[in-house]
Amino acid sequence: MKFFPSKKYELSPEQKAILQNLLPVLGHDLAEKFLFTKNVNLENGNVQKILEVLQRHFRNLLLIKIGGVKGEEPRYSIEKLKKILVLIETISRQVATTNSSPKLALEVILLEL
Repeated sequence: MKFFPSKKYELSPEQKAILQNLLPVLGHDLAEKFLFTKNVNLENGNVQKILEVLQRHFRNLLLIKIGGVKGEEPRYSIEKLKKILVLIETISRQVATTNSSPKLALEVILLEL
């Protein structure tokens, strides 16, 4: 896993907007998660942007959990956070290198959350 200095790699306004749309969905039930993936625009590389934002978010949660940075304690365990990050990296690679369905890829990740 790659970690970068947090101040140098802060989220852009576009990435902050993506994260603001994603965070409420993470705590909802499966129906809401599927509705989100149905309505979100996944064309023109947007799925990669969403995956990158998710990856950054969960890396930050992992850093908070291990005490690397200060923040609100995540509800996920360290093992769960590592599993989520590996899943995001795997799916990101598959979406980038194959003709896999971006909608299905996002659904798989949201099911894990």
